Amino acid sequence: MRRSGLVFGVLGMVLVTALWWMFVISPTNTKISDAQEEQQSAEDNEVLLRTQLSRLKKIQENELTYRSAIGALEAAIPPTPQMPALIDTLAELAEASGVEWESGTYGNPVEVEGEDYFEIPVSLTVQGQFFEVLGYLYGIADLERIVRVDAISLSPTEDDNGFTIENVSISAITFTTGDVVLPAPEVITETTTTTTPGDGE
Repeated sequence: MRRSGLVFGVLGMVLVTALWWMFVISPTNTKISDAQEEQQSAEDNEVLLRTQLSRLKKIQENELTYRSAIGALEAAIPPTPQMPALIDTLAELAEASGVEWESGTYGNPVEVEGEDYFEIPVSLTVQGQFFEVLGYLYGIADLERIVRVDAISLSPTEDDNGFTIENVSISAITFTTGDVVLPAPEVITETTTTTTPGDGE
């Protein structure tokens, strides 16, 4: 009888343990497992989002660099001739360099075989002392827009104080990516600046 009671007692404990496992431990383990999976999924998503964010930042940085490069390129070789603006810049540079501006002329864009740009001939005449003229030429080389000096002609004279003054003729080339036809070449002097409508500004 005692043995039967012991057996029933053991079976009861086993049954209670089984029920405890089924209704308490197992659901808790399932919830823990689900929570761990959700946490792992959230961490994976966070890594993915951080990676995407990093890529987007790089794209943004590259876009800014690209836009900056395009802007610099268009300033160096504009899509339209914009010659009156360039001549004004060259005249202002002459004044800043201490040379006397006399005149500036330019021609129509000339196609360069095998290239995607056009050359525009520019002729300048200025007057000044040697080092002032040298500073003017360095200034031309430092312009945002590309101006290539091809030839320089110097004709020295003396001023009233005995200083040597150089009469300078400069043959240069600038560039554009557009083939806008300009009006007849202009002569822009220190006293007159003529702007013709439709000149590709």
